Amino acid sequence: MPRMTACAVLLLTLLGGRSARAQHSPRLAQAPELGAELILGDDLTSLAGVFLTRFGRQTDIRFGAGAADPDDSDTDGFVRTGLRAFVSPRSRSLPFDVAVEGQLDVFFGQDNTVSLRGGPSFGRTGGREGALVAYAQPLFLYMHEVGQSDVKLGVRVGADYRMGRTADLRGDLLLSSAMELRAALYLRPGELLK
Repeated sequence: MPRMTACAVLLLTLLGGRSARAQHSPRLAQAPELGAELILGDDLTSLAGVFLTRFGRQTDIRFGAGAADPDDSDTDGFVRTGLRAFVSPRSRSLPFDVAVEGQLDVFFGQDNTVSLRGGPSFGRTGGREGALVAYAQPLFLYMHEVGQSDVKLGVRVGADYRMGRTADLRGDLLLSSAMELRAALYLRPGELLK
């Protein structure tokens, strides 16, 4: 796993572009955003609606709710919250932007489960007008359900693509003992009304 993380960070370092600061990348929300997220995983499929907004000068916060279909039980509902803080812009000594991000999911249904994920996010901006942010995020994953806990390490590799001023397309792949592929579309309602 450390070799995979190092390769992902090296790949991001080689990507050209201007510095920038989107869900798991180091680019913070500048205005309120509404999104829909689909996650397809080895042991979980879920669909959620998410609200993301700026929270202070260098942080943003998100709230979400949705339905999940774990392989080992009936469909569960879940609520989600996350916080991301921008740490450092790209510089001569550090060739990528850095943020720290954490997410808490609470699943309720047949079995109540709590999932906590977090870690630093390293990203670089590229593409026309800085529309693309590629990133890698080493992750600590903790899950607790009815009398048992599980701790894992993983890495999330993904990209956020700004499709004009009103929408972002976001996707990533979480590599751990179980894989997850996430696709999301986010809209900025304030920009739609202008």
